Amino acid sequence: MLTSRNIIGTKRRRIAVLSLVAMVSCLMFSEAEGGIVTAVTGNANNGGEPNSIFTIDTNTGVVSKIGSASITPNAFAYAPANDIFYYGDHNSDDFYYFDPSTGTDTKIAEAVIDFGAPAGSRFSGPGDFYQNRYYFVPEQSSGQPYNGSDVLYYVDLAANGKSWTGAGQITIGMPTGKTGFGDFGDIAINPNTGILYGQTIARNSDQIGGLYSIDLNVANPTLTMINTSSAASTNAFQLAFNQYGELFGNRYDGNSEIIPIDISNGNLGATITLVGLNGDFFDMGSVHQLTLTVTPVPEPASLHLLFFATLICSWWSRRRSLRVKPDSETISPVAC
Repeated sequence: MLTSRNIIGTKRRRIAVLSLVAMVSCLMFSEAEGGIVTAVTGNANNGGEPNSIFTIDTNTGVVSKIGSASITPNAFAYAPANDIFYYGDHNSDDFYYFDPSTGTDTKIAEAVIDFGAPAGSRFSGPGDFYQNRYYFVPEQSSGQPYNGSDVLYYVDLAANGKSWTGAGQITIGMPTGKTGFGDFGDIAINPNTGILYGQTIARNSDQIGGLYSIDLNVANPTLTMINTSSAASTNAFQLAFNQYGELFGNRYDGNSEIIPIDISNGNLGATITLVGLNGDFFDMGSVHQLTLTVTPVPEPASLHLLFFATLICSWWSRRRSLRVKPDSETISPVAC
């Protein structure tokens, strides 16, 4: 006979099972919703994926390919409002945007003619994007900034992101005894503060070597050294912030990994091994807001939990359906 106690007990068990499934599902997706940075490979040390564009989950290291460039990309940046990527040709001064909806890139300018970069410049150096403006530092054919270079270049983009409307230069105040940037490294702009972080190696005594910051919010920005001796200062790191304002680096010719970097002191955190790419990057791009269409990949532990919760739910449904029911009563299986 189906009594009120049976009904109450059944409801309690049903609620417990469904609560378990809901809890595990929430856990799985909260773990999967990690930070994201973007990156490009070049024509070497690319894990078999040359000249390609990726997203990287900064929690798990999972790498997801978005598309491929028609040239060797560098000075890489992501513009979230239009879901567009920007980069230059590593071997020339040609400037491109990449539209992930079509999987193609389009040349829109030349740094020397259009942006006022020195003759012979190429996009083998750093780049990033902030508030509809693309920032970069041109380099010589040797792969180093021009001697005494203390200039940060910028390009203002049109509303749709597919053309440029203006360009200019910002002279950066250097510390005493220094005349310009060292050998990049990279730059990355904090999405929460508008402060640029850069990393260069000094090839001459008058060049900047180390991790430093530049406040782009002020009219006459100056360079502030953060660390000149940590691993983030003595190795060439590609840099990018995720959408939570956390800085990560990838060491070209490294070990297929990203490394968190403390922006207050330049110290490195625990390495995160890349999953899905056995290679390293020519450059990385910050993600200032998550516009990218990224399918989160649940971690194995979360999948196991969800599997067992579903198994319990299925077992309970079958158990209820096989029970002997009174002629006058119909008890439906528990729906999961």
